[in-house]
Amino acid sequence: MNFPPDCVRSVDVYHLDKASGKESYALAYTTSGAFLPLDRQAAVLEGGDFAVPYELYLEPPCDVRPSDKLVITVEVDGAQTATDFFVNHVFNAPFGGLSHKRVSLSSRRSP
Repeated sequence: MNFPPDCVRSVDVYHLDKASGKESYALAYTTSGAFLPLDRQAAVLEGGDFAVPYELYLEPPCDVRPSDKLVITVEVDGAQTATDFFVNHVFNAPFGGLSHKRVSLSSRRSP
């Protein structure tokens, strides 16, 4: 993907496992993606209740699901901090010269 290097972040993808009878997250893989704030228009079009909304652009083969937790290192008060984000919506665009997945994120898990 062609994004400025300052918005590209390492992303740990955790899939939600419900098989054991209780919910837990298991690390599936680590990748990189473009991490950007979600603008107001996109937030309105997405719907839902976002707390600290962001979007993440990933390569099309990445397996990302609406129930996933993503751990992304971001700057908080001048320090790099691993922060949990939850996937609200995944838009898959595997076509054209700029194929990608656009993932809407929030710092709070959707019910």
